[in-house]
Amino acid sequence: MSDGFITDVFTFVHASDSPMHAVGTVKRSGENEYMYIRNGATVTGTANYPAMEIGATGSFLVTADVTNTTTHVCRGIYMATMATNEYGWIQTKGYYHSANITAAVATIGYPLKVVTDGYFDLCDAAGDVQCGWAAEITTAAVTDGTLSIYLNCPSMGYGGTT
Repeated sequence: MSDGFITDVFTFVHASDSPMHAVGTVKRSGENEYMYIRNGATVTGTANYPAMEIGATGSFLVTADVTNTTTHVCRGIYMATMATNEYGWIQTKGYYHSANITAAVATIGYPLKVVTDGYFDLCDAAGDVQCGWAAEITTAAVTDGTLSIYLNCPSMGYGGTT
């Protein structure tokens, strides 16, 4: 059941000195879940890119720069492009229609992780931090944001493994 939010609300970005919600606020719309975060990286977080956890546990800081994180834990997908220290929403759970992936997906439901900026990849080793599943099959890498996935990112502050 929806709480009245619509997806467009989650694409708003707020300046570094004027957050509209407490960081860590979680909202649901249908079966999707969204979290209000701060883009704490020195790079711009791009819409449709995975958002990786940085900073101390519970800080709700994310980055699109995989080299700027030690945990390699994906916390969601940026819903809008955010500059450094801007506030906005990431989608953390539910169906997402436009992800990038670095490899072909042969099986619906294949577990996914993040290994490089802006792209998901197949979980293929013990200890990989899973953040979702493929919702469709593709015979090649998808670099134009057209792969459907189902997100189930670990909550901020702790990770999960496959």
